[in-house]
Amino acid sequence: MNMLNENLLNCEVSKEFGANDAQMQLVQVLIGLMVVILIGVAAVVPAVITAVACSGLTGTNLTLANLLPLLIIVLIILAIVAFFSVR
Repeated sequence: MNMLNENLLNCEVSKEFGANDAQMQLVQVLIGLMVVILIGVAAVVPAVITAVACSGLTGTNLTLANLLPLLIIVLIILAIVAFFSVR
């Protein structure tokens, strides 16, 4: 019940400052996207780079495996663009 009262209070305070529900949802979406970007860039990409470096691959296989971090970053960017184009 306490959480409900806090949500109502936050809603009242935000409306007092002129924010509507759509603006609050946009801010929540942007915060969520920032978390996904930070996790993707700070955790996943270095882990993939380390895994590729320790894999013992050579030649063409190593070249293709070295492209994985780039493809992950491109995937994150495409997901963000697709999310905003649907809205």
